[in-house]
Amino acid sequence: MKNGLTLRPLSRDDLPFLHELYSNKTSARYMRYGRHASIEQTRELLRHYLEDSCLPFALINENGDFAGYISLIPEHDDPVCGTYSATLMILPKFWNAGYGTEAVQGILKLLPDYPEVKRILGYIVDQNEGSWKIAEKCGFSRIKEIGIENDRFLYVYEYKCI
Repeated sequence: MKNGLTLRPLSRDDLPFLHELYSNKTSARYMRYGRHASIEQTRELLRHYLEDSCLPFALINENGDFAGYISLIPEHDDPVCGTYSATLMILPKFWNAGYGTEAVQGILKLLPDYPEVKRILGYIVDQNEGSWKIAEKCGFSRIKEIGIENDRFLYVYEYKCI
């Protein structure tokens, strides 16, 4: 990839890096479900990604550092429906390096290996302008806005794979 980013399958060894990401105050401001207070919360999330038909990938930069992750998660816990939601998180120290766009482009290139993925939805809080610009740049279309709290919105983006 352009910046030397590599996608590799997420593993249990990535727990400390995931926890750093999920407990980080800066990145938490864009998360829908809030910051992780304990490593047990992160361990449960990692278990879900590894055991529940998800497609999780670690983002490894050109120096071999864990920069973040991207995952496709079956909607409604049903991989048969073909709709997956995407989660992309990057450690703040790696923001604005082009890794977000590369990660999304990278996972889209992998889709022929995963024919069960027919459609990808991205749920992005309105304040996360960087993420919705990445979605639009990578061919996602904004299909809905959902009011969440305090005049904030969740934008729903869609990518049709077929």
